[in-house]
Amino acid sequence: MTEDLLPMKDSAHWHLATSVPVAAPGDTVEEILASMRGRLFDCADPVVVVDSQRHVLGQIPLSQLLQVPPGRTAEQVMQRDPPSVRLRTDQERVASV
Repeated sequence: MTEDLLPMKDSAHWHLATSVPVAAPGDTVEEILASMRGRLFDCADPVVVVDSQRHVLGQIPLSQLLQVPPGRTAEQVMQRDPPSVRLRTDQERVASV
């Protein structure tokens, strides 16, 4: 592995959480919460909404998800265009996002 591919300890890549809850746009609140029960995540908040190619469409903070009336879908309640950074972004910059 080359040095360029290794995560820099002061970059966003070093702090990346790989096990997070995800939902499809059409998933209901009940389906999302049921899929989270009994699972261990690196970070459980927020729920990330992704399309069929796993591109991020939005996010749902857990506190909001718990307040949403039954029957609502991820697409109806998600926050679109969540903040994002590149893997090599300095951790100090990430902390300010």
